[in-house]
Amino acid sequence: MGRKIFEQEQMTRAAELGLGITSTDQIEFVTPDAASRAYAERLEGILALG
Repeated sequence: MGRKIFEQEQMTRAAELGLGITSTDQIEFVTPDAASRAYAERLEGILALG
């Protein structure tokens, strides 16, 4: 993609309008099992990079 998620125009605009979230730390993954939790932890690591 080349840009961090909150540097993308549509995400910036949505945040300006009060839609959705404004940072990745507001994302909560709800998982039903250990395998899903492990995958969610990988995603959290990726999101933490921006």
